Amino acid sequence: MTSKLLRGKIVQTAIKKGKTWKSTGVHENKFEKFKIDRQLEQIIKKVIKILKIKICGFDSLKKDAQWLILEANCEPGLDFYPEEQEKLVSLTLDFLKKEAKK
Repeated sequence: MTSKLLRGKIVQTAIKKGKTWKSTGVHENKFEKFKIDRQLEQIIKKVIKILKIKICGFDSLKKDAQWLILEANCEPGLDFYPEEQEKLVSLTLDFLKKEAKK
């Protein structure tokens, strides 16, 4: 499962629906959105506070009812859903422009 965050807000989620682990990233092309539960949201908020990353993606896994963060990506892919790519790129650019003016 992957979650994309911008300014601490979750802007996209995707769960891979593939047969093998090696079918990863946008090359898999079989994704579904999922609702992030309270437990995962709290974990993600703690991790972004510790890492101080404002634009990121998290790969996560739920095992025995416990969420695990597998990886934090400081350059997350924004193309899991082609119909959302332009919007995410625009949000990211707007954020970066505001940060550059500080």
